[in-house]
Amino acid sequence: YALYGHYLSPSAYTARFGATAAEASATESWLRSQGFTAMSTDAQRDYVRATAPVAKIDTAFKTQLRYYRSSASATAGANQLYANDSALTVPASLASTVVGVTGLDNALPTLPLIKRDNAKAADAASGPTYECSSYWGQHTAKLTYEQNGTLTYPTANCGYSASQLRSAYGANSTNTGKGQTIALVELGLTPGMFPTLQKYAASNGLPAPSASRYSELDMDNATFANCGDPFYLEESLDVEAAYDMAPGANELVVGGDGCDIGDEGLQGLFDADTAVLDGNGEKPLASITSNSWESGDEEQPAGFTNIEHDYLVRAIAEGVGMYFSAGDASGIGEPSVDPDAIGVGGTTLGIGAGDKRLFET
Repeated sequence: YALYGHYLSPSAYTARFGATAAEASATESWLRSQGFTAMSTDAQRDYVRATAPVAKIDTAFKTQLRYYRSSASATAGANQLYANDSALTVPASLASTVVGVTGLDNALPTLPLIKRDNAKAADAASGPTYECSSYWGQHTAKLTYEQNGTLTYPTANCGYSASQLRSAYGANSTNTGKGQTIALVELGLTPGMFPTLQKYAASNGLPAPSASRYSELDMDNATFANCGDPFYLEESLDVEAAYDMAPGANELVVGGDGCDIGDEGLQGLFDADTAVLDGNGEKPLASITSNSWESGDEEQPAGFTNIEHDYLVRAIAEGVGMYFSAGDASGIGEPSVDPDAIGVGGTTLGIGAGDKRLFET
């Protein structure tokens, strides 16, 4: 236990556990021999990047890129969907070094379709609408079918306020997150996010946000102008909710490359997480990283799981807490279920009158 709490710098982790310079060079050499160009490796040797024509990609990885018909679960928007038609193969000499290959499909990010009506909550079985509740049990509705021996249930919540959430979880004037830096990983950056946070704080009775403790890292240098802002709603929720619970912390919004949307946007998100962990070589960019996204279920490609686990292990060694949303659907979501991630969500919280926490299931 002597090493507990004695974390490694990004550069120290790379020196002890990361890919060696020789391994990165060997990967680059093989790619170059297969006709790949535009080679680059990030500062901590997490990724080797390169590009090549489709025919050379097919030959190198012993697969074939094909076009597919879009579906509800996978689409490329206005473009024709493409992906490799089989598992990839790399030379035996690189097998222990390469944990995954990304960038061979153009499937767009899958985002939850969130629609809220702050005035009404619908009974899906019969169609009538009811007034939503500001706290648990404020309003009730009579259902058209019996559940758990009753026809009367509290109506859906309108959305909890900052004061309700802080009270329910025991937040006070001392545990404000002071001294911590929260990195919020997104795709793209929402224009005017800090002024929006200022307005949000004022309307919720929170202290005014400090401009010196809020910053943004644009992974595409004008992502919004180039490719839009896929996570604009998620980003607003993340920034505001983090400020609700930790108004004294530093917030760093990391906008992954919104143009790099292959692999359902995972490349941009992987790059954003990696940027936090790479930091400046001496220390990571944050002590906490919040990820409001999932990459798939337990049947996702092994390459994705391996990449995620690889940098989650790195995060532990560097002392960075990696928080991932549990998901918007039932079942197991990656990477929140990884043993080295912290899964957040998947619960129903009941806050009663007077901001009292009644239950959480």
